[in-house]
Amino acid sequence: MSPKTRIVVNTIASYCRSIFAIGFGLFSVRWVLEVLGVAEFGLFTLIGSLIAFISFLNNILGISVARYYAYAIGEANIKEGIGHENLSRWFNTALSIHLCVPVLLIVIGYPIAVFAIRHWLNIPAERVDTCIWVFRLSLVTAFVSMSSVPFIAMYTARQLISELSLFSIGATFLNFVFAFTLFYVGTDKLLTYAIFMMIVNAGIPLLQIFLAVVQFKECRMRLAYWGDWKRLRSLLSFAGWTTFGFGAPPKASLTSRPSV
Repeated sequence: MSPKTRIVVNTIASYCRSIFAIGFGLFSVRWVLEVLGVAEFGLFTLIGSLIAFISFLNNILGISVARYYAYAIGEANIKEGIGHENLSRWFNTALSIHLCVPVLLIVIGYPIAVFAIRHWLNIPAERVDTCIWVFRLSLVTAFVSMSSVPFIAMYTARQLISELSLFSIGATFLNFVFAFTLFYVGTDKLLTYAIFMMIVNAGIPLLQIFLAVVQFKECRMRLAYWGDWKRLRSLLSFAGWTTFGFGAPPKASLTSRPSV
């Protein structure tokens, strides 16, 4: 596919994704709120907010990872062997971060969050155990989501935005179906909705991981590349600047050569 065609396809796919998200989202949110009620929906939102920091890290690190991938891909077009080798090194460096960091956050944050649910948050006593299970399901989703960032960033770096848009449309449609299904669920609707959300928000990234491994030869785990501290510092440094509102001027961030 030529660059011009790729731009057109990606643009159309992005608009379609937005239209689907708005159209189906209007019904999905309304149905979920109607079925769960204000109190239960508020509990789900409250529990989900406990892992909001992981979602924030996903966005920041994803931008940083895609930036270094893109440079390595451009380098591969000039010198085949070195470029693909560097891309594999960047992928494994990013993978090491996105596997270790969520594990560390979960190990530290899980007991604190459970204690907060039981003792700090204003939650009805009869719903505490359910909320803890909702939190556990949210943690599974957060772990899969963060682990998938190095794989999804490969799609972004290769400008496969149309493929990402298809995944997003699929997730939106599943949310729509599950929201409608809640009307016919006779068990605990809050817990059922949390399971539905885990299926969508963890299942779609797992599918993306599988397809990325099949499609991109660089998406292979190589433990020998995990201890590359120079690349680790580069990724985290760029992510830090991104966190502070893209501290470097846009022109410099696009044209400067990453340290390798």
